Amino acid sequence: MENTQDLKNFRTPLSEKMDTLKSEGYDKNFVFKKDTLYLQDTENSFAASDLKQIREFRFEGESNPGDMSILYAIETSDGTKGTISNAYGTYADNGLENYLKQAEEKGAKTQFN
Repeated sequence: MENTQDLKNFRTPLSEKMDTLKSEGYDKNFVFKKDTLYLQDTENSFAASDLKQIREFRFEGESNPGDMSILYAIETSDGTKGTISNAYGTYADNGLENYLKQAEEKGAKTQFN
């Protein structure tokens, strides 16, 4: 996993990181609903065990704690690559966090240096 504690990652705008990831092939959008990850605008769903890689990037707003977010870059076992974001802290979707923890327990979280 990339070092999300590095201050430059906190200062990089979310949109800039999304553009960078898109250029790396993470060009799909995922949505999380009813405890399942879906490819946006499709019925294609993925169980936590279908994830083979998760990278995360944290972002902080300039002055509003409500602006804190996490961007996840995800690759599934069928090669689909995309992103999903979540609030960070109080406003986080705990269902998504639990889902991603399940994926991590199954070995999906890849360490990046």
